[in-house]
Amino acid sequence: MGVKKLLEVDIWQEPTGISEKLNAFQEDLLSIDIESEFPDRRFLVDRFPTVLRYPLSETLEIFYDNCKHDETKYTYYLREEQRFIEVIKRLWTLSPVFVQTNLADRDFEQLKAHVEDHESLAKAFDDALRYLVYEIESNEQIEILAKLSLRDKIHACFIFPETKMVVRANGLILEVYLGDLSKKEWLQLICTTHGLYLR
Repeated sequence: MGVKKLLEVDIWQEPTGISEKLNAFQEDLLSIDIESEFPDRRFLVDRFPTVLRYPLSETLEIFYDNCKHDETKYTYYLREEQRFIEVIKRLWTLSPVFVQTNLADRDFEQLKAHVEDHESLAKAFDDALRYLVYEIESNEQIEILAKLSLRDKIHACFIFPETKMVVRANGLILEVYLGDLSKKEWLQLICTTHGLYLR
């Protein structure tokens, strides 16, 4: 059972201990292939109702680094980014949130500066193979980590133990593991409210 049991049971009971337990399997929350392990419990939150076909994908996909120097594109990007941040914040309203990132620096005052200036962000990374899971204590902390993740600057995995959800953010898409499929309709409603699709 191994990793599956950890994600089906243990993660909800002791989120901060999951990192050490996964370490025994040489895994972490950032690298587990949820699509293979739990195909019926893995969902994507996206701006599009289906996977985009090429060449349309080249035209419609937006990336932070490609639009930050064009004011019109940047304004559009920020509006899209905010929809994903709102979904994560809504999930926090019903459950405490724990996070695992590839950041060693947890000084949120310092990280706040990195949200706009990514040049110095490299100093905040840890070379360790495993990262601790810790509880997020404020709306501002969630927003900082979500923005850095959505902008492809860090990898972040948000754990919501009371609603049994794990959300991974990297780029303008969220990968969701639903430990309790009865929450799918609720998640769908949150996504729809913010103009996003659950697929």
